[in-house]
Amino acid sequence: MIHQSPICMPIEDIQFADEQFDVVISSLAFHYIESFDMICEKIYQSLEPKGVFLFSVEHPIFTSRNEQDWVYDEQGNILH
Repeated sequence: MIHQSPICMPIEDIQFADEQFDVVISSLAFHYIESFDMICEKIYQSLEPKGVFLFSVEHPIFTSRNEQDWVYDEQGNILH
């Protein structure tokens, strides 16, 4: 099932039926939650057997600093 409309609620409050999804994808969202273990358990329950959970998180080398900024070249253009 592909959801056609966004779900706007705290990720901790989302409830789906057991074994409903083949794949669950999250990009850069888990560093905002209180309990990573709880979210993983919910996702595990919502995945079909042999389902895939793919996620990305921010690297602590960037988030532990007080400032976050782009990396610029000599002309001031954003590199990454």
